[in-house]
Amino acid sequence: MKECEADPELPATWDATSDAIAVRLAERLGYLPVVFIKSRKPGGNEDPQSLANEGLIDPVSATLLKRSGLPFAIIEATETSRLSELLLTPETVDEVSGA
Repeated sequence: MKECEADPELPATWDATSDAIAVRLAERLGYLPVVFIKSRKPGGNEDPQSLANEGLIDPVSATLLKRSGLPFAIIEATETSRLSELLLTPETVDEVSGA
């Protein structure tokens, strides 16, 4: 966690959630795509600021996504087939792992 504490892009406030940490990590690891799994789908636009305005991602995540231009997807937790497609894994991964 010291990496997060020392990162000026991650403010030590409640404005930065685990979403912001994931976005920053994806950026630091070479601009990897980010997949947000949420309890509901976006109600409108899927640009970072609209998602933050809806409360689906935190404002720090929105700022980091806009600044970095990282590719991202936001899916509903029940969309297991879409998640499998994004992760390039079989949809039955839970059955195989015994989870």
